[in-house]
Amino acid sequence: EKLNEGAFMRQDLLKNIESLLFEHCFFESPHINRLTKLVQEFSKHLNLSENENEDLILLAKYHDIGLVSISESILNNPEKLGETDFERVKSHSEVGSRIVHSILEIQSITSLVLHHHELYNGTGYPSQLSGESIPLIDRIFTIIDAYEVMTSGRPYQEKITHEQAIKELTYNSGIQFDPDLVNHFIQMKEDE
Repeated sequence: EKLNEGAFMRQDLLKNIESLLFEHCFFESPHINRLTKLVQEFSKHLNLSENENEDLILLAKYHDIGLVSISESILNNPEKLGETDFERVKSHSEVGSRIVHSILEIQSITSLVLHHHELYNGTGYPSQLSGESIPLIDRIFTIIDAYEVMTSGRPYQEKITHEQAIKELTYNSGIQFDPDLVNHFIQMKEDE
């Protein structure tokens, strides 16, 4: 009974955190739905294992869960953030990894949540990992997340066309993104 009750309580906690995130960040729910679709397409294109696919889907769903710790006024600010507010936003990957680590059902993606803002050239956060030292799932996810944000927009960024987004991915290949994975993503989009 304790095991069942504990699992139920963790699931309930997770649902409450998700609800809070969706209320807190008006753009998150549609973003996650679009990400999940792209993740499944790209996972199939890359022929990922079942475990890698599951981790990628969980990452799409919970990557920004740490945003619950950031004030709505910062998250929904249409202006460029100041240094203090930007540092606060950057903390969400560490906060999120602690939240995810505390929930047994999604604990497997703790380090993925922590590193989902690492950049291929080592200038990301929080650990400044570079190249293949960034987990593969994070390198894949970074491309998908960037594409989705660019083509859907945010309060601080107008949306752009598919063609413009592909141009941005290509331009930032080797800087922000894994070049080989960018090529695969572009090929997948061309095949559509």
